[in-house]
Parts: sequence; structure tokens; C-alpha cells
Amino acid sequence: MKGRLGGIGGRATTGQIEQFRQDVLNLSNSTGIAAEQIADGVASIFQNTTARSREAVNELLKQSVLLSKVGFGSVGEAAKALDGVLGALNLRVEESARAAAVRPDGEEGGLDAGLRL
Repeated sequence: MKGRLGGIGGRATTGQIEQFRQDVLNLSNSTGIAAEQIADGVASIFQNTTARSREAVNELLKQSVLLSKVGFGSVGEAAKALDGVLGALNLRVEESARAAAVRPDGEEGGLDAGLRL
């Protein structure tokens, strides 16, 4: 996992990387998704989005983990896709839960309402 998070160097401080490492471990423990896959999600967020604050990255990461759990590819793929939706709809990262919950046909219910972190 350390090497995966090392890819965000230059865009995050050493302290932030350590915080993200702990967040990844906590999320892995609570969801059962491998820490390496979640760390790939963090790296994808840093490569493909403008989210940089711990809160913004974690919000996008949580929604990406949920999307991954329901079969929307890896956490990294879900993060990239979710960021694309946010950008296309001109939404803030804080609205990622809303964006993740919309089905492709525009109706609510993309994620199971009972699936929460």
C-alpha cells in the first residue's frame, strides 16, 4: 500500500500521506475491501481530480468504495468516473453521494439506499 500512496507525493505532504494511509486502513477494515485497492482509489483521486483536502478526498473515496462494492469496477475506476460525473454536472465533491445515487437514466437509486459507510 505504501508504494501506491507514494504516487501522490508532490501533490500531498508527508503528513497528509500518513493521514490518508490511516484513512485507507480504517476504510478497508470497515468495508472489507483490500487496503491496496482503496489506496489505488486515493492515487486515482489525486491523479484525476482537483480534490486535495482530506475531507474532499475521503468523501469522494467513500462514495467510490460504495460504487465498487455494488460492482462499478475498482475503487480507482469508480473514483475517476464519479469525478467525471461531478465535473459534467458542475457539482462539488460534497455532492458526490447525490451523484453516486443517480442511475444512468437520471432516476434516484443508483446505490442501494441501505448501503452506507
